[in-house]
Amino acid sequence: MHPFGQHFHSYATSMPIFSQIRFSYPVYVATSLLNAYIGTSFEYACKLFDEIPVRNTVTWNTMITCFSRSGNVERARKMFDDMPLRDLVSWSAMIAGYMNSGHWEEGVALFREMVILKQLKPDQVTIGPVLAGCSKWVQLGCFLGNQCTVLQNMVTWTALICGAAKNGFGTEALEIFKKMRQGDVLPNEFTFTGVLSACVRAGLIDERC
Repeated sequence: MHPFGQHFHSYATSMPIFSQIRFSYPVYVATSLLNAYIGTSFEYACKLFDEIPVRNTVTWNTMITCFSRSGNVERARKMFDDMPLRDLVSWSAMIAGYMNSGHWEEGVALFREMVILKQLKPDQVTIGPVLAGCSKWVQLGCFLGNQCTVLQNMVTWTALICGAAKNGFGTEALEIFKKMRQGDVLPNEFTFTGVLSACVRAGLIDERC
């Protein structure tokens, strides 16, 4: 443990708040302390998390992100699955964890679940890792391979195209549309709206995008 972390831990544990966290202090106080621990000692952060009796979504998301960044996506996924309530940040953190660690198929499958089953709209935080992962996946030749079917759904493709276009990835959105058509997935009016938006952002209107 870093010397600063040791000093911080000694100071924190000597405060009355530390001994009372598990009993009555508001969850935002415990979550703030959890964030401080993550920057100094992951071990103590895990211990503190276990001692917090009432956790909010931010508390869970903090741990998911921390486990993901450390490369322990299995533990991050367990945290994700154990959450009583997930928000877009939760899904984005877990998807990013998969994509950043090379678990591209799991990441895209979770993205698909988020869009189709939970009907959540991806934002730039969600789209970024998905696009990066898909790019690497294409380079490996398995993005649309016979063994990969996680994106063979019009709703998922459209969400990815529209999300990419909305968040400034115009050229990428058009490439995704091209892959969608190569996969014999039929677009709908929402897909074409996303494509037109991508054309505008990519400056390709004059080229009959």
